[in-house]
Amino acid sequence: MAGLTLNFDVKNQIIYYGEQNQTVADSINYLRCRFTFTDDWGNKKYCVFYGAENEDKPISVPVLLEQDGGYYCTAPFEIIKPPFFKLSVYCEENDALITSSIQKVDVRPSGYSNETKEPEQVPPPKEYMYVHTKNDESGTPFIRQKDGALEYSENGVDWKAAAGSSQNGVQMQSGTWDPILEGSSVAGNPEYKERLGTWAIIGNIYKISLYMELSSLGGMQGFINIFGLPFVSPKNIMSQNANAVLRSSLTQNEYAIGIMVGWIGIQIWDNHYLSRYINNNDLNNNSIIKLSFFYLLVYNRQYI
Repeated sequence: MAGLTLNFDVKNQIIYYGEQNQTVADSINYLRCRFTFTDDWGNKKYCVFYGAENEDKPISVPVLLEQDGGYYCTAPFEIIKPPFFKLSVYCEENDALITSSIQKVDVRPSGYSNETKEPEQVPPPKEYMYVHTKNDESGTPFIRQKDGALEYSENGVDWKAAAGSSQNGVQMQSGTWDPILEGSSVAGNPEYKERLGTWAIIGNIYKISLYMELSSLGGMQGFINIFGLPFVSPKNIMSQNANAVLRSSLTQNEYAIGIMVGWIGIQIWDNHYLSRYINNNDLNNNSIIKLSFFYLLVYNRQYI
């Protein structure tokens, strides 16, 4: 889907925004920013976004060269709130740092209502997750994977193996899948030393796990997404796994959050705030990606 593109010219350290377009709040993966730079800027360029409500928590996003000669990035939806957001660019390469002025972009309120949706919460990393039913009952509140087998428990103490196609009237499915990495701007052709994915569904309880060890990035560019699941997730889900990205450029305070739609993406969080989406600069030729999801789909709502 084509989105709205805002055009900025960066001349030395000053950003020029001739269009002065106004944007509308609440869009997701729609608003793009295009930059042109003078020759003094190097290759590794980034855009920093500041929301009006939380200017003290900026979000840094890499800007990538596209075929028309412009550098592009997608504005994070978190900062597209009335009455404005701000942005700045910088370049860090060969021990040199180039910064720019700050440009303000007006944002109008939207007519979209989010009242029927629950806010996404970041669960703690645990061996198993506690799940509430609609009336806070404890039908099958615990689920975990142990020694490659899926187990469930009524009380969190006594565990039963989820073997066979059904047990106690609950339908069960499980299998394996091959996770596939792709870049958003350049898909690339990554090579793997090892990769394995497992999935299991017990009634409306889902568990998805994956392990990937790279031997080459294969030219991937842009945000890194994971494809290959044998089914489409009915809802967006999030699950924390602090060790999700190993042998990477993540700092000591950062951790990864997996997001699943029709594919799996990875957000990088710092001190419980979204920092950025994982991209090719976060990985190297021998990176390891490890993710594990638990979630329950109940009454058109999800608990994770």
